[in-house]
Amino acid sequence: MGNSHTGTKGDLSIHLNPPSGVNTNGAYLAGSKITGTVYASVPANDDGNYADAGDVYIQLKGKEKVKVRYHETEFDEIEEEEQRVEKFEKKSRNIVKLKIALGSDDKDSIQEGKYAYPFEIQVPEQLPTSMKIKDDEEYCRIEYKIETVANKKVVKNDKKKIKILAKPPSSEPLSNFVEPVTEKISTCCCGQGEITFGAKVDDTRIGAGEKMNVDFACKNEATVEIESVEATIHEYVEWIAGEHKYHRNNEITKGTFQKDESMDQITKTAMKTNRENEDNDLERGLKDELLKEIWHSIQDGSNNVTLDIPLLAHHTYSGAHIHVVHTLTVQILTSGLLSDSPSITIPLAIVTPNHVSDNDSIEPKYDYDPPEDWDMNNITTAPAAHNYESAPIFGGAYVSGNTEEDIHVAPIQFTDNSADPEQASLPALLQKIDFSINAKSTIQELINDVSWNRQLFSTLQ
Repeated sequence: MGNSHTGTKGDLSIHLNPPSGVNTNGAYLAGSKITGTVYASVPANDDGNYADAGDVYIQLKGKEKVKVRYHETEFDEIEEEEQRVEKFEKKSRNIVKLKIALGSDDKDSIQEGKYAYPFEIQVPEQLPTSMKIKDDEEYCRIEYKIETVANKKVVKNDKKKIKILAKPPSSEPLSNFVEPVTEKISTCCCGQGEITFGAKVDDTRIGAGEKMNVDFACKNEATVEIESVEATIHEYVEWIAGEHKYHRNNEITKGTFQKDESMDQITKTAMKTNRENEDNDLERGLKDELLKEIWHSIQDGSNNVTLDIPLLAHHTYSGAHIHVVHTLTVQILTSGLLSDSPSITIPLAIVTPNHVSDNDSIEPKYDYDPPEDWDMNNITTAPAAHNYESAPIFGGAYVSGNTEEDIHVAPIQFTDNSADPEQASLPALLQKIDFSINAKSTIQELINDVSWNRQLFSTLQ
């Protein structure tokens, strides 16, 4: 479009207004608006004619990016022996791509001059929180940027990295009550009795930086001592690149319940009596009463701990290449050589806390403060551009859903084959192309994938 250009390039410069949200720590809240102005300086051609920069756009892009280390054995011709070689594989996938045309509808190109293009981007409500983890050279990232798109032969495009904070889910608590269970206790394969216990979490969907209350009750009917009972939250992060994967499993917070008389061990005589009466109707009735007693103790909250969720904890997430899983484990630590330490595990979701919000009362504001060397009288200001009616592309497809919980709050359980490569086939290829943002880059990525090349593309030649 337009004339060829051989002179000095012009510039596009993005000026963003700060986030209007409350307690977002410099991030833009999913579902809120990003406002700002693109300043464009377009020079004339060497012959004095205008230089057409073509259509000018502003776009929001989000990606998952991962890098995984792996090793292969290769034959070294110089050393004449096999060597273990370190390699890396990278993968990325679009999370969102939202493109807005700048300027008025009756002018489809930008010519020589200086321009101000105000814009307003409605951030999709479904976007996950920005994140970054790096271990040596391996990493996983969810990152976002705002960039200009124009004829790069005429102007230099600009881009700004931004942080997105997922929209808080419903404030309605999701409690989890683990009904009391009885576990047999052994030391060195010898039975030592049993422990009955249960726990309750007031809200399994908890915000980063918030507090979680955990209630616990038990009855020790074993001859081993309960040394302590701990509540621990673990964060498991796994990222996958093709056939290779990497993971981190960290303890992010821990608390210890108070010791009480219910944790005291019993005598061997008492344990023998319990065994003799196991099939007795009276004993079964006493067991039912014990379960009720523990249930009431849990409900009363007579023994509880408060866990502080770190403010910098990563949010629970399940994507194409990145998975973040959180679990709460309540474990009874017993004394004795090789003694059993029974535990229960409760899935959690760490999300954006509810005290984070968007300030809807603030009217959209645009930055009309141009570069210092610009003459305000010679700037053409276009009408504000927005994306109210355009549909964002999420992961290569149109999306629905309103909050973080609709998309990726529910924790997932991994199996041993969670990172196995999918079966390469022509229908699978067509489906990937159908859901891709850029068909050419998707096909090229699959051609470079060893398993896809071997199973499909080599057979098409």
